[in-house]
Amino acid sequence: MNQERKNEVRARNLVEHVTSLSFEHSDKSGGVDYLSRDGAAALEVTRFTDEKKRGVQAAYRKKSKSSLLTSRKLRSCWILMVPEARTRIKNLMRGVLSAVVCLDINNETRFVRDEAKNHVWDDDSLSSSYRVLLDSGVERAVAYEDRSPEEGHIHRLYLSLTSGGGAGDSSDALQLLENELNDRQDNFDKLSAVEAKQCHLFIWVDDYAPHTVSRLFAKSASSLLGEGRFPSRPPRLDPIVTHLWVVGEESGQGWLWDGALWSRVSENETGKLT
Repeated sequence: MNQERKNEVRARNLVEHVTSLSFEHSDKSGGVDYLSRDGAAALEVTRFTDEKKRGVQAAYRKKSKSSLLTSRKLRSCWILMVPEARTRIKNLMRGVLSAVVCLDINNETRFVRDEAKNHVWDDDSLSSSYRVLLDSGVERAVAYEDRSPEEGHIHRLYLSLTSGGGAGDSSDALQLLENELNDRQDNFDKLSAVEAKQCHLFIWVDDYAPHTVSRLFAKSASSLLGEGRFPSRPPRLDPIVTHLWVVGEESGQGWLWDGALWSRVSENETGKLT
């Protein structure tokens, strides 16, 4: 019997909260994740990611207990995003720690490569820190609050490998999601097998997804999720999918396609569909 995973529980809670539906775990041996009690609604939960990047990051984090990657001066943990082709990662992390600390104690919460160049040109008080990050090849860096920090928690730097590429817009992101989901088919097969009237497909987007997609759902990108920032067309998926949820795994915010319109959803908001 398959056990509920944490990300499945989070997805179920959000869908139930927004729609007022009630689901029960039904994936006993590889079937759809959730069904409503009357069988009229089904919910399948999956993730959009790059497994290769996740594996490299997991291996790196396992080795990253060194005090070189922590500092009691940090008030937040930081995620540093660097190109996946970058080598000598440990040296990179060692070299940028002091620069990140400097940004952190000066109330900066992010580093974006193109924006950082302006600080260097202006030669402001933080220009030397920005220059270190630029010279080290860091593309982006984001400070984030730990969900449940343990007592005595020490903030540290974490690494996220990116594939680079253009930023794109929400419709470009939707196209990449469609390509991934349509290549899989297994999610559609599970939803088709239960013959529910409403079939909800819920996609968690993590930091390892292509940048075109992950940037839209990061904690620092809430402005990219407002009205007018939705895809310009409906999703092109198997018609079995009546509702598509695309939500950032870290931010807890994203999009919902309800069969007619796109809308914004968030774990921190209380709005319900009518």
